Amino acid sequence: MGDEKLERPYDRRAPAGSQDGEKEGIGLSRKDAEEELAKILRSIALGTYQEQEARNPSFEEAAEEYLKWSHGNKAPKSALRDEASIKALSQKFSGFHLREITSKMVEDYKTERAQKRNQKTVNNELACLRHMLNKAIAWGWLKENPVRGVKFFRETLGMPRFLTEEEIVRLLDACERIQGWNKTARLLFSWRSIPDSERGISWLLDGVK
Repeated sequence: MGDEKLERPYDRRAPAGSQDGEKEGIGLSRKDAEEELAKILRSIALGTYQEQEARNPSFEEAAEEYLKWSHGNKAPKSALRDEASIKALSQKFSGFHLREITSKMVEDYKTERAQKRNQKTVNNELACLRHMLNKAIAWGWLKENPVRGVKFFRETLGMPRFLTEEEIVRLLDACERIQGWNKTARLLFSWRSIPDSERGISWLLDGVK
């Protein structure tokens, strides 16, 4: 044999303390890998594999990203309104991931919130949530918007405000300085008086003829 070295045959047996041939520091055993593969195949068969792989941020994470977008793309006043809406929405949805938010939860928020704030404010908050989740869809975090199908409150218009005599005089004085106003006003608008026992007679611009 001379200087020829003898190599030890490869030992296919698992090292002491390991299972199914798993070597320390290597990773999954064959059994675990087969189980993971089976889970993936089941997910593919159910059509949920892609959704599971996509990021599913918490409401807080999504809200933070949305407010960054809002301040970078909206007018300052609108961005501040979004901040106020997110603060209110957080009381209901903090602690949930986006795909855990359901239409029922949104309906509950609408009902509960309306007991504390006026309907216009609630509608603004729901609109903010809807837009935030639409952005989440665009960013690949969500497939459907749970706000979709939730009916907003129907906002009622307030009572019309009538001009006082002083306001009428100021309005007509300003109109006199507009060239062709008298002719245009006669052609397009009609005026009618509204009796007001407290303020005397006020006048209402009745609208287009």
